[in-house]
Amino acid sequence: MNNSKSWHPYSTLALALGSILAAPNALAVNWMTSCGSDNWSAACWAPAAPVAGDTVFITQTGSTDIVVTYDNNVNPAAVFGEIRVDGTGTGSVSLNQDLDLSLNANTMLLGRDGVGFINQTNGTNNIGFASIGARAGSSGTYNLSDLGSVTFSNLYLGNAGTGHFNQSGGSVTVTTDLFMGAENG
Repeated sequence: MNNSKSWHPYSTLALALGSILAAPNALAVNWMTSCGSDNWSAACWAPAAPVAGDTVFITQTGSTDIVVTYDNNVNPAAVFGEIRVDGTGTGSVSLNQDLDLSLNANTMLLGRDGVGFINQTNGTNNIGFASIGARAGSSGTYNLSDLGSVTFSNLYLGNAGTGHFNQSGGSVTVTTDLFMGAENG
């Protein structure tokens, strides 16, 4: 008796698509500026703390500088759809990462329309597409030091805005493309 099973290529595709379609809908989650500077606590997100696939906005339009410390211990391996760190008022927004956790995102926009910083001293970050200083008039800065490690698939540094990457330790890898000043940034 032969118990082996053969798979048709479309069966595998159908199973994969079924898994994707069965996944919960991703949300756009926002850092509540009323929390000011704080850690990645669930109480500071609306409508809920970010989970895999979500678009994560750490933004503000006011004059106060905001610093959010990344300590996503609930789901540290989550891959966010997008993470945006952007202060469009007169204040800036910073995401600090000093714990040995991973920050994973398909897309990262650092200083998309305003001013944004990531200060990474620890942890391993994996980012698909990243734009640091995305649009004209914006400014993004990625500071990497100590034990931090980051891998980008595609990195636009100063796309149309001003982009800075400062490294005083740690390691950075770009696996596919690095563009610097792609659109007069």
